[in-house]
Amino acid sequence: MSVYGRGALSRRKGSLPPPSIAKRASRPPASDEAERYLLALEAIDDGVWDWDLRSGRIYCSPAYFGMLGYPAVASSRRYEDWLDELHPDDRAAAAAAAGACVEGRIDRFGLEFRMRTAEGGWLWVLGRGKAVARGADGRCLRMVGTHVDIGERKKNEATIKNLATQKEFLLRELQHRVKNSIALLQSMIQLQGDRYPDGSEAHEALVDAAHRVQGLAALYARLYDEGRCDVLETRAFFEELIASIHTGGDGAVRIEADLCSAELRLDALSPLGIIATELITNAMKYASPPGEATLIRVRTKSDARGFELIVSDGGPGLPEAAAAALRGESSAGVGFGLSIVRALADQIGARVQAAPGSSELRVFLAAPAADRPR
Repeated sequence: MSVYGRGALSRRKGSLPPPSIAKRASRPPASDEAERYLLALEAIDDGVWDWDLRSGRIYCSPAYFGMLGYPAVASSRRYEDWLDELHPDDRAAAAAAAGACVEGRIDRFGLEFRMRTAEGGWLWVLGRGKAVARGADGRCLRMVGTHVDIGERKKNEATIKNLATQKEFLLRELQHRVKNSIALLQSMIQLQGDRYPDGSEAHEALVDAAHRVQGLAALYARLYDEGRCDVLETRAFFEELIASIHTGGDGAVRIEADLCSAELRLDALSPLGIIATELITNAMKYASPPGEATLIRVRTKSDARGFELIVSDGGPGLPEAAAAALRGESSAGVGFGLSIVRALADQIGARVQAAPGSSELRVFLAAPAADRPR
């Protein structure tokens, strides 16, 4: 605790010390043990204080005053002087901690606060105190403690916080630019596709490419909105992804979604988004003849075992070659889209369940990919 009076606060470093600390505080003759104790206090860099509540005086070691820019001599002060020297924003909390210790509600305390220096600035201090003697009523009779200069640590913390703020700003700016770049790429692909007749090989290839980009666009839209770069919430991501795919599809296609809420790592969710895009667009093209109504169901499930994506439709089901390719048993006779599904599933260690003649496909990603099932 600092114990300078208000008159000392206007004195600058190097000026004459306040009269009350111009000389070492007088001490009664001490035993050898007490003398060693006092010498030890004066040798350490931390400020030491000893508060006698019966007299109302606080003995302070030389280092106590020295860290504030005053002459490093021992002296004594009053509790009220210490309060006066605290930063106004820290005064109430410091007084509350000291008061609780005096009244017996706590035996010790530790807190950080700012103290005015000899030059009029503010020094961050870690103050600790402990009651060492109490009266019959439980009130403290004597309290001892230390002051530690933590100004350098606070500067480092401020620097780290500033760097973290800059990093967050740069990350969001990068996400924003990536999001815009992906949207521009998607538009360019769609415009290029419109130059070719519907149903032509070039048109279909460019439409498929635009759908794949939609998955990335939905992913980065979530990253930008949530300001995160490690994990994302799955329900909002798949809702946006399905909506964007449905907007660009045939009007006869209807997509029903039953989605769980979980958090997946980005390195798992990104490939899953592309897999979902491939499976949905594949169902849109092949589940029903052109112009007929098509219902596609998309479900996600999450539990302690992992995360599962399920896509089904009312079509005739998978040919044998396609089912085998999705299971990783063969690579012959399948298109580029299903090859992408298999490759991405291998990349993240997912298991694909596909049976010939079945219109339901399951992609299961085992824990710990599902970080927080709900």
